[in-house]
Amino acid sequence: MTCCTDDAIRIGGGRGAGIEARAALTEQLAGRVGEDELRDLHLLTSEVVNNSVVHGGVEEDGWIELQLSRRDGSVRVAVRDSGIQGQPTPRAPDYEEGGGFGLFLVESMASRWGTERGVQGLTVWFELDLNG
Repeated sequence: MTCCTDDAIRIGGGRGAGIEARAALTEQLAGRVGEDELRDLHLLTSEVVNNSVVHGGVEEDGWIELQLSRRDGSVRVAVRDSGIQGQPTPRAPDYEEGGGFGLFLVESMASRWGTERGVQGLTVWFELDLNG
């Protein structure tokens, strides 16, 4: 697969989903974006994918799709899954008990982000502007 077409990358759910998502990003984007940008994309994608697993209930028998696109000086990552289709809402991070960091980080670091509901379910997406 070539970098950043509108073809979706499907990975399995469960605890290993974040690792698979980061590997897919590396395969598609290494050498095409800066190291700092790739690191930020890894972090934000991991957080959204983790939300699919934790809040969407996507276990190993479920799936998570990543759709990557690079346009107009930015990278867009859209995540859709087979899990519960709730309404993602950022909340303040809980520094003592943990949790609440995912969408807080997305909202803080991404250039733009949002959700879309369609016939294929809920999609959470974010865009990161590239420096170069």
